[in-house]
Amino acid sequence: MQFLFVQNMSTALDLEKHFLDCNMLYTPPLSERVDIKQYAKKVYSFAHKFEAWHFKDLLGLCAIYCNSKQNQSAFLTDLSVSQSVQGQGIGSKLLEMAISSLKSKSFTSLYLECSANNHVAIKVYRNQGFICDRIGSSLLTFKLTL
Repeated sequence: MQFLFVQNMSTALDLEKHFLDCNMLYTPPLSERVDIKQYAKKVYSFAHKFEAWHFKDLLGLCAIYCNSKQNQSAFLTDLSVSQSVQGQGIGSKLLEMAISSLKSKSFTSLYLECSANNHVAIKVYRNQGFICDRIGSSLLTFKLTL
């Protein structure tokens, strides 16, 4: 299967469809934490999006908020890959694209929050060089120095 890797091509509806498709892959499910339709609109409006497409289907997403330019830090709000194409390196490639873009814009750090129970995501983040910066009751905060 071939994928097209692009930036900011998705619509709010594409994002909503992708989030619904991946909903149960989040720990806990995304719909238990946010209103998916509203979250899709927020990501569409405010995030820089790195996307993996197969024809008309958005199958992978890495969404980053870059609104702390004075601190030179960004926040990874979503990294998700549809279950049908997991294990093919799509998430890692999207994250690498995002990191490269942030470096080119002189950002110095990338933060994210992750459920302490999401062992698959934690492994991906650690393999990319993220360090656990803070431990909460159910959330871990990771930092990557760029």
